Amino acid sequence: MNKFRKTVLIILIAAVVTALAIGGYFIVRYNNTYIGKDAALSVAMDDAGIDSGMVYAVDVEFEKNRYSAWYEVDFEDHTSEYEYVINAADGKILSGNIKPQD
Repeated sequence: MNKFRKTVLIILIAAVVTALAIGGYFIVRYNNTYIGKDAALSVAMDDAGIDSGMVYAVDVEFEKNRYSAWYEVDFEDHTSEYEYVINAADGKILSGNIKPQD
């Protein structure tokens, strides 16, 4: 193998290792920074006093802007529709709304 090929191979391997390290950092950072969709849903259902077996039409979406991050949690049971906004960093309820089903 000539010197040029060895140099290109070393540069290529270094670039791949660097890219994997950067990607891993952001995955770990996300997982350690935010509570997660399941925890946000659990906070909302606990506040509503509802067991997970009683809900359907569950929708949990992660949202963020430059300054904060939150989960929008929506679910229904047979009597009401629930809408919550949960702080993604600490799990505190930012807002909640319960509407009776029509």
